[in-house]
Amino acid sequence: MSDSQSRDQPRLESSAGSGPSTDELPQDLTLFVQNLMEQMQSRFNTMSDQIIGRIDEMGSRIDELESSIGELMAQAGINDDEAEEAAEARPADGRGRPGATPGLPAPPKASDPSPS
Repeated sequence: MSDSQSRDQPRLESSAGSGPSTDELPQDLTLFVQNLMEQMQSRFNTMSDQIIGRIDEMGSRIDELESSIGELMAQAGINDDEAEEAAEARPADGRGRPGATPGLPAPPKASDPSPS
């Protein structure tokens, strides 16, 4: 174990000479567990802060993206109503016309006679 790892890892040491009394063993174990819990809490807090920072950064990027899209739409002369109508007319996969399946013929229209 490296020197830095030995400082970070709590240890429960025993002495080979005069052994600790039976009263000291539970106290040593309690101190060991408390130290371990404090380290875990510290690491949890650090990770939590990092995650929250990343979420905030992603939120900022999304806001910038929305702003850029709005600017592009304004430059193209598209308003929000037109964009919503175009999105509704487009199929979920975003390709072709509604109801079209790539590689298959278009479905017959209601006014077309049904094939026999």
